[in-house]
Amino acid sequence: MKNKICSHCGKIAKKSRVKNVFKCVSCKKELSADVNAALNIARKGAASIKKFMCSGAVNRDLCTRA
Repeated sequence: MKNKICSHCGKIAKKSRVKNVFKCVSCKKELSADVNAALNIARKGAASIKKFMCSGAVNRDLCTRA
């Protein structure tokens, strides 16, 4: 599946990718489709790690930081 989420503004657009270029139709951000996908994966991974760290016995100090 081709990435359709803008890593800059988070909007979803069906026609945002032409070959290897991602161009957001909402915020007009233009970058490599691979870089856009990598940024989205990194953001999702970081959110998952924070959720795990804040879910129980792990150091709760990490959960109160911005």
